[in-house]
Amino acid sequence: MNDSALLVPPKWPMLVYYGMSIVSLPLYFLVFVSFLRLRCVSKTYNSTFYTILLQHSIADLLAMMFFFATNPMRVLPFIREIYFNYQHYYITAASYNSIYYFLYVRCTGIVFLSLQRYYIICCPTYRLTFKVQNTSNWKIVITYWLVPTLISAVVLKDTNFSYDTFERMAIVADQDVIQTGPIFYMRALYPVANGLLSYINPFCILFLNKDLARQVFRSVICHKPKVSDVQMSGIATTSTKHPNKKDNNFIGHPNDNHTSEVVI
Repeated sequence: MNDSALLVPPKWPMLVYYGMSIVSLPLYFLVFVSFLRLRCVSKTYNSTFYTILLQHSIADLLAMMFFFATNPMRVLPFIREIYFNYQHYYITAASYNSIYYFLYVRCTGIVFLSLQRYYIICCPTYRLTFKVQNTSNWKIVITYWLVPTLISAVVLKDTNFSYDTFERMAIVADQDVIQTGPIFYMRALYPVANGLLSYINPFCILFLNKDLARQVFRSVICHKPKVSDVQMSGIATTSTKHPNKKDNNFIGHPNDNHTSEVVI
C-alpha cells in the first residue's frame, strides 16, 4: 500500500472549484437550454458541427454533476453512509475512474470538432466531407460516446479502490494504480483543471458565436428564439475549372461546372 494514498488532499483546489462553479455553472445551463431551443426551430443548429458541440456540452455538464455527486455530496451523512456501505459495488471505483473517463470523452470531442472544421474549411468538396455533413444525428451521438469509452476501457476496469474510514472517506488504492506522491497531488488539483476544462466552453461559445449569444440573451429576457437559416445555412463553393478525372474525392461529374453547398 502506498503511503501517499492515505494522505489528505489540499482543500484549496475545491474552494477554487466552488468559486468557478457559482459563476459558470448557471451560465452553462443557460447556454445549454438556449442551444436546445434553437435546435427545435433552426436547421442550422442541427448540423453535424452543432450536434457534436451539443454532445460536448452534455459531457461537460455530466462531468460536473458526477463530480459533485461523488465528492462534495458525500459529506452529507445519508450520502456518505450509502457510499461507504456499498463502496464495493463500483461506487469508489467510479469516483476514481470518472476523472479519466470524462477527460477522455472531452478530449476526443475536441478532436472531433477540430476534424469537422478542418474538412469543412480545407476540403469542402471531398466525398468524406459530404458524408460527414450528411451523417444522421444518432450516428454522431453513438460515435462521440463510443470512441472514448473504448479508449478508456483499460482505466474503467480498475476496481481495487476503497474508502479508508467512514469519517474521512479518502480513497485508498494499490501502489500499482497510484504509483508515488506526484500522481496523488495531480489528482488533488483535478477540481481546478476540471472546472477550467468545462467552464471555459460557455464563455467561448458566447464570445465566438454572436448569433448564439443573441439567442441566449433572448432566453434571458424570456423572448422566443429568432433565427434565420439563410444567414448561416452553409458555405457555397463554386468552381468553373474542370477537375482531374482521377480525383475520386471530388463531388460531381468531372465534365460539369460544379457548385456545391456544404452545411456547417
